[in-house]
Amino acid sequence: MLTLPDALPLPKRSAPNQDMAFLHSGTLQHWLDVHLKDDDQAAERLLTLLQEINRSQLAFDLLCAHAPLLYPAIQTVSQRFEQHFATYPFPLPATAYSRAAMAREILIEFALLHKRIAAEATDESALGGAIENMVRLLGRVLFQSSLLYLSPPSGIWRELHGLLQITERLPLALPEHGATLSEYLRILTFAAAAPHRMRPEEMIQIQPLLIDWCQHVRLAPVGRPAMEMPSLLIDLEADTPAQPATVHQDQTDGQRYRRLDLSTLQTHLRSMAEHDPQALPIPFPLFKKLIQAFGATPVRGFFRVQGTLALQSFHGIKGVHEQIAQPSDKGVVSLRLVNESATGYCVEWDDTVPHPICIGEIAGIRQERAPDRLSVGVIRWMRNSIVDSPRVGIEILSSRVQAVNVDNGTEAGMEALLLPAVRATGRPQTLILPAARNHSGDRLLLADKDGASPILLTRLLESTPIFDHYQFDTLQNRQ
Repeated sequence: MLTLPDALPLPKRSAPNQDMAFLHSGTLQHWLDVHLKDDDQAAERLLTLLQEINRSQLAFDLLCAHAPLLYPAIQTVSQRFEQHFATYPFPLPATAYSRAAMAREILIEFALLHKRIAAEATDESALGGAIENMVRLLGRVLFQSSLLYLSPPSGIWRELHGLLQITERLPLALPEHGATLSEYLRILTFAAAAPHRMRPEEMIQIQPLLIDWCQHVRLAPVGRPAMEMPSLLIDLEADTPAQPATVHQDQTDGQRYRRLDLSTLQTHLRSMAEHDPQALPIPFPLFKKLIQAFGATPVRGFFRVQGTLALQSFHGIKGVHEQIAQPSDKGVVSLRLVNESATGYCVEWDDTVPHPICIGEIAGIRQERAPDRLSVGVIRWMRNSIVDSPRVGIEILSSRVQAVNVDNGTEAGMEALLLPAVRATGRPQTLILPAARNHSGDRLLLADKDGASPILLTRLLESTPIFDHYQFDTLQNRQ
C-alpha cells in the first residue's frame, strides 16, 4: 500500500458546511465566477474555499473534477502576488507579511487537495499526475518565500523529498515520472542558485530558464567514499534543500541520501557565456553569478565572531558621497551587529525606518562610537523574518573611501567613490561609479578636493544594475 509523506498531513474531514452545498451540486464554476472577481477579498475567499474542500467528505470523482476548475483562480492570485513583490521595497510593512502568508497558504491547500487525490488514486497515472501537481505547487511556495527572503513554511522540503521517493518507484514509461523529476530538479537548482543573494526581479528572470537548464542537472546515487562526493547532498529525511556534505553524514546510505550534480549545468553555462556573451538570455553579471553559485562550494577561510557594536548605515553612491562631505543623520539607518568576519558584517536592520534595502546596493558603514571612521561595502544577501528584523550581509570593500567626481565627456560632475590602494596587500586603487555609464578603456577626468587628474578605466571588477567597480590608472600629473 502506498504511503504518502507526512510532513504536510491531510486534515480531518467532516460533512460539508451547508453554505458549501455547491461542492456537491456541481456548480463550483458558477461560484468561482461570482465570488472570485478582481477585488481585495478574492484571495481570502479562495483560501476559505480550499480549506472547506480539504476538510469535507467529498467523493474522489468530485475532487478530480474540482481541481482543474480551481487552477486558473489560483494561478491568477499567485501571479498578482509575484508581480507585486517583484519590485517591492524592503523592509516590508506588516500588511505584506499577511498577504505573503495567505498566498503561500492557498498554494499549500491546493497541494493538499492533490494529496487527497493521490491518497485515493487507484491507478498509477492518476497517482503520478497528483504527485506532479503537488511538486509544482510546493515549488511555487518556495519561490514565493524566496521573493520575500523568508524561510519556507515548515515541512515543505521534507514533503518534496518524500514525493521524490514515491516518483522513483513509478514506472519510467509514465509521463508523469519524467515531468515530476524535472520539476523537482528545477526546484533544487533554484535553491542552489542562492536566491537570498539576488534581487526579486532577478529570481523572476531565471525561473523560466531553469525549465530547460535542468536537463543538464542530475540526481546521482550515493555510496562512494566521502572525499569523492560532490559538494551538494540531499538528505531525504531533512526539511532542507541540497546542502554541502558534512563529515557527520553517512554518505554511503543510499536510502537516505542523493547527490545533486550541477557540474554539467555549470559547464553548459560557461560554454554559452564564451560562445556569445551578447546572446545570453539574462544580463551577464547575473549569468556570471549563477555560474559561480553552481560551482564548487566555497570554503570559508575566516571565522565569524559575535559582536555588540551599534552601527549606522547610509546607502547608494550619493548617500555615501554626502556623508563624507558633511556627516549628518539624513538617510541614516541604525544597525545591530550580529557577527563580523574579516570581510564583512551580518547585521540586523532597523525595519522601523522606511529606508529600502536592495541586494547589490552600495552601503556606507560607521560605528556610532567612532563616527569619523567610514567604511564602504556592498549588500550581498538578505534573510527576512515575519517576527524579527531582517538580517543583511554586507561585504566590506574598503575601510577607507574618498568622495570624488568624474567627467566622462558626456556627463560632468558624476558622483563616484574612490577606494585608495592598500600597499600592504597589493590591492590597487579602484573607483565605484554609477552603473552602465562607462566602459573599460574610457578616459575620465577625476576630481577631488585637491584638483583633477585624467584617468583610464582599465578593468571592470564588478557590475551590478546599481554600480560598476573599476580598476584604473592615473595618466599624468594632477591639473
